[in-house]
Amino acid sequence: MGNQPEIRESVKERTKKYGIGELDQQRNNIQEQLIKIEENFQNVISEQNHVKKRVKQLTKHNILSVSEATNIPRATINNNPNTLKFYIEKRIEEIQKEDILGIDKAKQSIEKNEFFSGLVEDFKLQFVERYELELQIEYFEKELKTKLQQIEKLTRDKTELEQENQQLKRQLNKAKVKVVPIRS
Repeated sequence: MGNQPEIRESVKERTKKYGIGELDQQRNNIQEQLIKIEENFQNVISEQNHVKKRVKQLTKHNILSVSEATNIPRATINNNPNTLKFYIEKRIEEIQKEDILGIDKAKQSIEKNEFFSGLVEDFKLQFVERYELELQIEYFEKELKTKLQQIEKLTRDKTELEQENQQLKRQLNKAKVKVVPIRS
């Protein structure tokens, strides 16, 4: 397939990267096998690139591509809009609907996956925000409870002081002692 020194260099880099060690330190038969394996992978990659280009060509349907593939001038197609152009457009629609290669299905799956990934991220964010709000609510509930307890205590103290004050006034009235305010 490819250039033997380039493949050897590629294997050297990968054996280091994968933690296998230096290629030159391996036994000769292991070195040869690693190179054969890499040649295989290079062939697979090359074939995948070829298929990718071919798929692009096969899925690119328009008047220009049909014109070029059939050697019918585009002007001829455009000059016959009710027959040639109409036929091409309708056939392109049918072929795209068939989606033989599953390209549209794959695109839809990717879009759905992106949509659901976005939803998951939104839910995570809402969950975190809700958790933070619950912590704040818990904190404020404790604060409120403390303040209510303080108010209750102050109310009890006030009631006790008012009762004590009333009792002192009664005792004062019983003693019939006149209290003269001190003037300064």
